[in-house]
Amino acid sequence: MLLFLLACRQPPCTTQSGYLDLDGDGFGSELFESCDVPDILVERGGDCDDDNAAVHPDALDLCDGVDLNCDGQAQILNWYKDTDQDGFGAGEPVQGCQQPDGHSRSSGDCDDANPSAWPGAPETWYDDVDQDCDGEDDWDQDGDGSPYPSDCDDTDPGRAPTLYEICDTGVDEDCNGLVDEDCQFFGGIAPGVAYLQIDGLKASEWGEHQYTGDTVLALPDVDGDGNDDFGLCSSTEYNGGFHVFGSTSAGGEVDLKSARVSLDESCTNRSQVPQYLPDASTEGIGVLSFGAILYEIDSLDSGSLVEGYGDSAVVALVDFDEDTVLDLLYKTDRRDQSLYGIPGPLVGLGSERDWRQDALWTYSGGFVQVMVADVLDYGSQQAIVLESTLDRVVEVFVADPALLSIGLSTFSSGLHVDLSGSFSVADTLIVRPDLDGNGTTEIAIVGDENSGQSLVLLLEVDYAKGGEPQLVVMGQVVFGSERYPADPSSDVALGDFNGDGNVDVAWSEHPDTNGGIVYLILGPLEGTYTSADAHGWITRGQAAYDTCDEADTPSCQHFGAAFGSALATLDHNGDGIDDLLIGAPFYETESPKHGPGAVFLFLGAEGSPW
Repeated sequence: MLLFLLACRQPPCTTQSGYLDLDGDGFGSELFESCDVPDILVERGGDCDDDNAAVHPDALDLCDGVDLNCDGQAQILNWYKDTDQDGFGAGEPVQGCQQPDGHSRSSGDCDDANPSAWPGAPETWYDDVDQDCDGEDDWDQDGDGSPYPSDCDDTDPGRAPTLYEICDTGVDEDCNGLVDEDCQFFGGIAPGVAYLQIDGLKASEWGEHQYTGDTVLALPDVDGDGNDDFGLCSSTEYNGGFHVFGSTSAGGEVDLKSARVSLDESCTNRSQVPQYLPDASTEGIGVLSFGAILYEIDSLDSGSLVEGYGDSAVVALVDFDEDTVLDLLYKTDRRDQSLYGIPGPLVGLGSERDWRQDALWTYSGGFVQVMVADVLDYGSQQAIVLESTLDRVVEVFVADPALLSIGLSTFSSGLHVDLSGSFSVADTLIVRPDLDGNGTTEIAIVGDENSGQSLVLLLEVDYAKGGEPQLVVMGQVVFGSERYPADPSSDVALGDFNGDGNVDVAWSEHPDTNGGIVYLILGPLEGTYTSADAHGWITRGQAAYDTCDEADTPSCQHFGAAFGSALATLDHNGDGIDDLLIGAPFYETESPKHGPGAVFLFLGAEGSPW
């Protein structure tokens, strides 16, 4: 009995799967799983008609209106009327498998009555016929937007009446019949063509004022002639000075002894980097700050207004307690992560004391920079705040200065923008009142992009959406590269340098590593720009001390002018067009990072900068 039961036991079932191929063409349509495998089970599916052996994915699709290869499309041919018999037709297609008389498979003929006109045909220029059917102007062969005959070389897009003249090329780029005329700066030349050059003094001269141009600063009208003035630093490791030049300064080459005012014992260290603090009330034209040493800008000869404590730094002048008296925003040093609100009046603060004991409020949470301007065109000043935290949060706020005492978190309910997706860290805030004449102030944020390059982000207030103000990005400039990352000494300036009513951006690259170069992008800014998009440049500053060989390997060193270490914008000659100051603190260097330095002033001009 036991032997009988063992003999009747069935082996276990092994399930197999495949596609049922009903028409025997090697492709099935229905997935099948079973222990009993039928003979018509195949591995390949995708048959769209399993009753017709001529239909399967490997079939050759014929022009018969039937989808034989199961790609979802029945083969059908389009034929286009070819009146001029040049192999290209036009108009609506006729469908069919056989070619109708006078038709072609190719379309796109822009003139089907002309056998010389078809896509790709040889173009005959200046005959008002578009032979190659590309739709371009028949009078603009090089596609530069300037048609023949006004274009003096219509085969070269680098020559046209709309272009600027580039120096030292021997080519008439602007098609005016002259070569290399009025080309100062624009297109790339040495800094010798500046309107004004201010030289530092060598160690044997006038108290060792060297490193001239480590800082340049635009100032309001100090000398009373109605035009912008400027100041610059010169220093050594032990001493320093700040020198003010009025707009009556003639062009040419001068030295520091030509300054209208020189403030000794200023600019002596990094905590004393000067800044102009505009008056946020209507009491005066502002204050010149060296850290926490303050001077009234219109009475520099009278000595300092007040001197603060140690390496502390005043960030901005605002009336945050709304008592009509200017107050201070203050740090113990420029990189301090805490901001202190010190109530005015300024003259009552005392000298050489720690002002933190007088603070009404303290904010801690990140690097904060504050400027004041009427960004919203309300007729009163707002505080523009840049905050960059250690955990890579970068935000910009605009609000009434009174809200500073409550804290930056209050600002987030007003006008603000989170730029953390663009920056890993941001450390520079630039504010220029309405350069483009549209009624809103331009704001630039400068810092390190998340990719490691440096980034300039240009912001503006936009009222387009629902009438509520919003901070929107106008454009951006990315600079630095894998070989030459953006130096910490690179600088940025905003202005309208050619008088066209648009915001232009100037920035420097490689002042520490390669002598220095300043680039210029002309507005309007829309999108992303790099040095490859620059409309002009000043070439690399002099590299008198150079350890590089002909291979110019990345490990070599250029100790040169540090051209572009500092940039500033002003209207020095009062023509309503911005001018550009460029500092080169190691100009005429004779050893690594040591030289008298110089500052160069380039005057903007209508239609063509410099």
